[in-house]
Amino acid sequence: MKVGSLDTLAAREALRERVASATPGSLTRADFGHEAHLALAFELVRELGPREGLAATESLLMRALLAIGAPQRAYHATWTRAWV
Repeated sequence: MKVGSLDTLAAREALRERVASATPGSLTRADFGHEAHLALAFELVRELGPREGLAATESLLMRALLAIGAPQRAYHATWTRAWV
């Protein structure tokens, strides 16, 4: 899924489902770049509100890191909270 397609609700929901079901090696960095992180966070906060949306964002970001093979230390809670 290319980032340019994340401008619709359906595309953001599809991204959320794809990350939620991701397994190690099932995503690439190109699939889940910074724009995708923000689109996912936007969708979760829109649906769940700030507190629950942040928790869901953190959980799905950790799953995405595992799926792309990135180290867990690549996740920065401070940055995620600031964006949300």
